Amino acid sequence: MRVLSFKLLSLCLLLMIPANAPSQTPTGESQRQSSSKGTRFIYLSQRWLTKKELAQYRKPVNLVVAIKMRFSNRTEQKILYLASSNGSIIPECYEAFRAVWEKQWKYFPGYARASSDFRNSEYAWLELPARAVIEFEIEDYRDRSEEHAFSIFIKLGPDKKPVELMSNVIRPVKIK
Repeated sequence: MRVLSFKLLSLCLLLMIPANAPSQTPTGESQRQSSSKGTRFIYLSQRWLTKKELAQYRKPVNLVVAIKMRFSNRTEQKILYLASSNGSIIPECYEAFRAVWEKQWKYFPGYARASSDFRNSEYAWLELPARAVIEFEIEDYRDRSEEHAFSIFIKLGPDKKPVELMSNVIRPVKIK
């Protein structure tokens, strides 16, 4: 019985390891999912949008869930992150999607657009203090055949090059 429970525990631990597996960025570089030197961007949960929330859209085709995300700086230094310059502190998120279990990500609005946003006046680099956390929701659409992830861009200093930070994978939920 002890051997069986040890094997079951080992299997459970093995199943948890892939959350930190390397992922591909649009530039083809491999990076660790959701963390860069103590900075994390992770998917926490998802919920169905209410009828009232959906009513604000003209044609909410497949737009049915709200994804709760957490962006945290676990370092002792402030970092910079790309956000809209409209006064919101929410990071500017770029959606990545792929067919379930495919390796290559497709991006919306696209990596070229994201890198041009770095210089666009509609966007600003905001500071996230040391040990600070931002939690927020992103409205998302569902397609049973697709996995989603979100990416944000951070800089470890004002003169540093932007780094893409990918969230963990968000797997499709059953559509009601």
